Amino acid sequence: MSFDILVLAAGKGERMRSELPKPLQRICGATLLELVLNLASTLSEQAIVVLGWGGELVKEELKRLNKKVTIVEQKEQLGTADAVRVALPHIKKENAVVLYADVPLIKRETLSALIEEHTKSGADVTLLSAFVKDPRGYGRIIRKDDSICAIVEEAEIKEEKEKRNEIFTGVAAYRTGFLEKVLPLLKPSEKKGEYYLTDVVRHTKKISSVLCEEEEALGINEMEQLVKAESLLQQRLRAEAMKKGARMAAPELVYIEYGVEIEGECVIEPFCVIRRGVRIGKGCEVGPFSHLRKGTILKEGSEVGNFVETKNTVMGEKAKAKHLSYLGDSEIGAEANIGAGTICANYDGVAKHKTVIGKKASVGSGTVLIAPVRIGEGAITGAGAVVTKNRDVAPGETVVGVPARALKKSSKKR
Repeated sequence: MSFDILVLAAGKGERMRSELPKPLQRICGATLLELVLNLASTLSEQAIVVLGWGGELVKEELKRLNKKVTIVEQKEQLGTADAVRVALPHIKKENAVVLYADVPLIKRETLSALIEEHTKSGADVTLLSAFVKDPRGYGRIIRKDDSICAIVEEAEIKEEKEKRNEIFTGVAAYRTGFLEKVLPLLKPSEKKGEYYLTDVVRHTKKISSVLCEEEEALGINEMEQLVKAESLLQQRLRAEAMKKGARMAAPELVYIEYGVEIEGECVIEPFCVIRRGVRIGKGCEVGPFSHLRKGTILKEGSEVGNFVETKNTVMGEKAKAKHLSYLGDSEIGAEANIGAGTICANYDGVAKHKTVIGKKASVGSGTVLIAPVRIGEGAITGAGAVVTKNRDVAPGETVVGVPARALKKSSKKR
């Protein structure tokens, strides 16, 4: 059975109190839209994305992500059914899975189970539902003799019996032919004047469903929910890192963004921040209180200690920077030692420049390296030295002072 993937990303998100379109809000360094599109890509090479409010900004994000997508614009915000209606001409396969850009925590295994159930059951609609402690804000699943007979949106709840704890996540699989037949029959809601996609279940008895975990069902409509989603995704990312061999004495005190690569058998101490675009090799040590920014690569056995910040920096095998340093746009050779308080001054007010430190070099405490500059293999800088730009230190040479100069060898006879 073939499927197209439809991602609804037209919402404004008024309750977010943000000028940023809701699909572009970030958790763990990734936009909500990116997370959902990555999920979609596990099932299909291309997704259909419906845009609305803030569409130009969302287009820029789609361009940045470089995903294969078909963009459809919902010019008026007339509800989820209308969003699917405008996308319907682009659905070419016999089934469609509808995802929402503000429901970013659905797991790949859950989506696969939904598709499997839809295929096996032959249903017109297969819904993804969840039992939640607090169902406020969600559409409620209404059952009769254990069979789903309706979904009632929060704004449309009239009777106490409709206030149930089984909610509809918004994610569902539909037969395309069924949507083509039913969508023109839907009427706008009495209260909001919108067309709800949930109303299609009233037009069929061929309904199936799959349950997911409560955390997967989290929809993001306000800042508090965004923060909760980030916390839940953090738990997953830390668990994945530990499965790969990362050892964390206090995982809840480590912040890891989406897309960090960890090879395993490394130690990550408390109070570290590890941004996306970082790669940590086997046997590395990180922290405590380290900040690894985009472009940081820690090669096997290297160590970054307390209050060290790195950005676009490669630490060679068994290289060490253990204390209070900033290493920006740097390449540090194997077994080099970076003393406490070292600063790679990479920005001159106009452009960023690179610092290269050779193998087994020793950079003294409090050294300032003004890029672009190169410290040769086995070279030494004295404590407090300031090595000015383009004043490279030769291999094996020792420099001291401000500005740093080569240390003259004593000619006194003994």
